[in-house]
Amino acid sequence: MHSLFARYSYKLVSNLFTFILGSITTVVIPKSLGPSDYGNLTFLTTFFTTFISTIDFGSSTWFYTKLSQHPNRRTLPKYYSIIVLTIFIVTFAFIACVFLLNKDNSLWPGQQRKYILIAATYASFAWCLNIFDKMSDAFGLTVYSERFKILQKILGAIAILTLFYLSKITIASIFAYQCSLAMVGSLLMYSVIKSKKKQLFYCKEGLHFKNHSKDMYTYIGPLIFCTLIGFVGSYFDRWILQLLGGGNEQGFFSVAFSIISLCSFFTSSMTPLLIREYSISAAENDYHKISTLFRSKVPLLYTVAAYFSCFLFCHADNVVKIVGGEKYLNAIPALMILSFYPNWQVYGQLSGSLFLATGNTRLYRNLSVFFTLFGIPLTYLLIAPTNKYGLNAGAIGLAVKTILINFLSVNVQLYFNAKMLKLSFSRYFFHQIYIIAILVAIAFLSKKLIMLIPFDNFDNYILEFISSGVVYTCFIFVLIELASKFYWVRENMQEVVQLKNLIDIFRKKLF
Repeated sequence: MHSLFARYSYKLVSNLFTFILGSITTVVIPKSLGPSDYGNLTFLTTFFTTFISTIDFGSSTWFYTKLSQHPNRRTLPKYYSIIVLTIFIVTFAFIACVFLLNKDNSLWPGQQRKYILIAATYASFAWCLNIFDKMSDAFGLTVYSERFKILQKILGAIAILTLFYLSKITIASIFAYQCSLAMVGSLLMYSVIKSKKKQLFYCKEGLHFKNHSKDMYTYIGPLIFCTLIGFVGSYFDRWILQLLGGGNEQGFFSVAFSIISLCSFFTSSMTPLLIREYSISAAENDYHKISTLFRSKVPLLYTVAAYFSCFLFCHADNVVKIVGGEKYLNAIPALMILSFYPNWQVYGQLSGSLFLATGNTRLYRNLSVFFTLFGIPLTYLLIAPTNKYGLNAGAIGLAVKTILINFLSVNVQLYFNAKMLKLSFSRYFFHQIYIIAILVAIAFLSKKLIMLIPFDNFDNYILEFISSGVVYTCFIFVLIELASKFYWVRENMQEVVQLKNLIDIFRKKLF
């Protein structure tokens, strides 16, 4: 089995290709479709992605956790294949019922039936691809699977650039592109697992259906209500924005969210691998190891996410112009607010998975339900028109709600996890604040310095963005180099030392 560093390295390279493909699609698709069509596209894909993850009820996490702990238990993949088939059937049966009752325009305002079906197909295969990805990580096949994922990303980039070159980018062609990419990815991942774990596909044992079902229900039972409430909250956010703001406001919010999602590509490389380590350590009741992993990796990943998000906050105007052009200028305030989302996503993913890995699902459920229910009236207040007791803030309102709920829920989770691992909550809380303050100040300073350069025709926002990024990164490197020399920093801020070591490795390889 490959080491954690090797698996992370391949995850990182694969996510780099994901970042490149995501950058291409984030620039090409919104600009080609316009705010309204892009809003409709993301409204449907978001709905079905959320819907399928809801009726999953956390079973895929159970499957990943158990497979990580018992990779040689052949009946697990066989049993879970029935769960996958059931979820596919339920999804399309639900759509058929909505169509028969003629309620599709109420549930999906202004959407065509053919696009509803294609969006559901895409979301199904994307979810299936995620299952195969989890299986490869659980079996320690990350290195092999990531090679095929890189191939998938290259094919995706070629396809989207070809559509753009031929001026064939429409909402229909993008749906077809998304479906094809998810299907190809699923087939490639399946082939990797089958070639390396042939014995799993020739299991003569019984399903142990009753035992596995009981075990799965014990794990996901406390999460079922929480998952349903989470779906209602997530759907309500997008539905009320679509209903009251229309495709344009949906498009502004969606393009902002697509941009900030790119900031997560470094941190998302390590997240599933850390979750796997959590699960194994929890099974061995080794909380000291979990605490060590949390202390050494979570602040580091948060700092990496903040490096991107703080720069994005200061350059939201330039980024929106690059991605969407003049049609999306109203997305700038939403992007500035959402730019900090990846920071707390790190804590949210790693704290949330820690609850699940240690079996503390009831507390996780209660916290999730509380913040979801709290968020529903807040969404209405921020989005509804003034004559209906709202603030009529549209995409900006949903951005405010998203960040506020994310920040509060993540830190409450952090409080309980810090207590369980015997760590200082205040240390991690204030770490979030001062890292953002320092990096925003540096990003703002780098932007102002570049704007002072006396070039006659220095109105190129792309050049300004790139130049500021270079200056910003240089300032960060110098700060890390200087800070790592102080004893207090070395003792209390491991992430600075880790970043210094990574920079030294990079410098040696480069020179």
